[in-house]
Amino acid sequence: MSEHKNKPLGIEKRLICLVSYVLSHTKTTLIVVLGAIFLLAGGLAKLEVNNSARVFLAVGSPEKIALDELEANYSKDENVMFVLVPPEGESTTSPKTLTLIRELTDELWLSPYARKVTSLVNFIDPIADADGGGMIVDDLILSGEEQSPETQQTLARFFEQRPDVVGNLIAKDGNAATVFLTVAMSSDDLQAVKTVALHARELQAAYLERYPDYQIYLTGLVMLDYALNEASDADSGSLVPAMILLVLILIGALFRALIPSLTVLMVILLSILGAVGAVAWMGFQLNTASGAAPLIILVLAVANAVHIIAKTYQLRHVMPKVDPHKVVLAAMAYNVVPLSLTNLTTFVGFMSLNFSDVEPFGELGTIAALGVLTSLVVNLTLTPLVLLAWLRRRNKPLPALPKIHFGQVAKRVCNNASWILFVFSILAVTALLGLQLITFNDNFVKYFDDRNSFRVQTDLVQDHWGGMGLIEYSFDAPEGKTVADPDYLKQVAAFADWLREQPHVNAVIALPDHLARLHQAFNNTPSAELPDDPYLSSQLLTTYEISAPYGHSLSDRVTPDYASSRVSIMTDNLSSADTIAIEQAAEDWMQQNAPLLSGQAGTGLSLAFAYVSERNSVSMLLGNLTTIITISILLSLAWRSWTMGLFSLVPNLLPILIVLGIWGYFVGEINLAVSVVGAMVMGIVVDDTVYILTKYQDSRRQGNSVEQAVVDVYSGVGLALMVTTLVIALGFAVMATSSFAINANLGLLALGVVITALLYDFLFVPALLITADRMLRQHTVQEV
Repeated sequence: MSEHKNKPLGIEKRLICLVSYVLSHTKTTLIVVLGAIFLLAGGLAKLEVNNSARVFLAVGSPEKIALDELEANYSKDENVMFVLVPPEGESTTSPKTLTLIRELTDELWLSPYARKVTSLVNFIDPIADADGGGMIVDDLILSGEEQSPETQQTLARFFEQRPDVVGNLIAKDGNAATVFLTVAMSSDDLQAVKTVALHARELQAAYLERYPDYQIYLTGLVMLDYALNEASDADSGSLVPAMILLVLILIGALFRALIPSLTVLMVILLSILGAVGAVAWMGFQLNTASGAAPLIILVLAVANAVHIIAKTYQLRHVMPKVDPHKVVLAAMAYNVVPLSLTNLTTFVGFMSLNFSDVEPFGELGTIAALGVLTSLVVNLTLTPLVLLAWLRRRNKPLPALPKIHFGQVAKRVCNNASWILFVFSILAVTALLGLQLITFNDNFVKYFDDRNSFRVQTDLVQDHWGGMGLIEYSFDAPEGKTVADPDYLKQVAAFADWLREQPHVNAVIALPDHLARLHQAFNNTPSAELPDDPYLSSQLLTTYEISAPYGHSLSDRVTPDYASSRVSIMTDNLSSADTIAIEQAAEDWMQQNAPLLSGQAGTGLSLAFAYVSERNSVSMLLGNLTTIITISILLSLAWRSWTMGLFSLVPNLLPILIVLGIWGYFVGEINLAVSVVGAMVMGIVVDDTVYILTKYQDSRRQGNSVEQAVVDVYSGVGLALMVTTLVIALGFAVMATSSFAINANLGLLALGVVITALLYDFLFVPALLITADRMLRQHTVQEV
């Protein structure tokens, strides 16, 4: 009966036969495996990078469609914003400040891709023609009049008449002024983004030197896109090389030989080249999120290799005279099933990231999953070949591995199982209570930490002027009418006035404010009021379009057919919850007060991010459930035990839930990164579980007691699991140092989950197995 129980599974036989074939056919294996990987790596020549913030909006999502429609109907606002803070003794409208604004405005017109520059000095302010023949459309402050005393009077009157300027071109408290550069380029054009951003930084430095007593800050969508690019370059240029170096040092210190380190380096490079090359052939573009995939692949590839190398060392020490072929084959036979299972479950875990509504996370999952498969192929073929060749050429014994008495640790666990189970259960319950403190929130400015120039300057802009949050509406005129319809204009104007009274709203830009000023100038009246005659409104808009200087048309406010107009709401840097709250409050107000506008949803990058972040949590919940069920079924089939498959849910789920509970206590908010961490680390957490329960099952099938099976597990895989966990933890610790908060949070959470998983797999799971077995035996004795 025991022979039947020890009989290898069919899949195990096939895998061992594969390894045996590999070891016997070196040239064929090298040609096939290296040829396939280098063919995949050829796709790197096609690899493109897209670090635009818009890549986080999925193609075909309601938010992306709405934003694309808005930008197709009106001009697209890719901008850079300069915020100027005068020193004490100066004001935003003092002659010196206006001179600075004039110089910067004129110089920005010479910027690459410049389409429009807007500031206090060149804002178009129509005035009545002195001859009474209509109106004059010209700059608010003409060049050379910055020092004029009349300019101060003009500005004071202007601020009273133009509510759309306060909070826009000048801060609400009057202590900061802005200059906007709008560029004609695509955010997908990485080189154009870089050119504009670097030119803006050069101007900032030049004006800080020219006006050292002023504070000048940079923000805007172009600077956001460039910040994403900088974060991606920083991660790929420093984190991955640093991690490779750390891993090689760690492997060298552990195995005390050069070949294991070179073997690990081979596995790392081939796994990354194969995976990234494959997705390049598939047309993927690397972005800030998916750019973290090489670091994840690196960590997992090393973990696979360490299991094989460590077992080869152990077997070589106990079989020093045995043919190296048999030693390597025995090491592979020991690892082949758990290694294949762990990689399969890890593959499933990463592929479940495709449930995310955020495409970069799906792409991250796909790249990492392909890297896992590539690593498995390399470790089943090339790694044993390298080890075999090394052992055949090595005449002296292998260096001794670190001596950790895992058998003694196992015995202590067995003797204190009840206490361990009690303590770890209390810790788990306490941590799980923190889950109820978690709320979902997101703020894309906080995707960067304080090392990032964009984050630092945008925070300072928030303090002095306001945030870069933007909510947009495109309101269709009533059927058969245009935006000149009086009822439509009055409701848009009332909506803008209501918005200006709301908290966190800094400015509202809407057509009625501009049209009222045109009407005032045309009629030379003391107050700005909307025309009651739609024909007059149309005439005023047409006259303005004909007269407006270059870059100041109404194309960003009104569609060419005058069928719709745009309302822009500039807000503080808000969380996703607060952004959505503004839109929902606006819809409630429109339903009651502006029926012509009601039902037309808002859009804009801030609102799109908010809704995608919120919906992503729901989709990832479905993804996590699917992953859990799939992995449990796979393990049940592999172990031929539904009981063990269900039992595996405990060590697979607990570490993730515990870390999220702790996150709830200390942070409380879940953003895009946190919402996908469960799916990302699920496959990794399963690795320890698979090795421990697989070897536990093997020992039990041999007729050993639960206690002896636990000792066998510790002795057999204890060192390898400790080392692989250390490597994985080290990898995610490096990832946690990223200046891009999404990657940093992923790394920090994954680090916590991996360490927690090791503790619970090494201590809690054996204690639970032992306690359950004792209770079962006591129950059996009582029945007898």
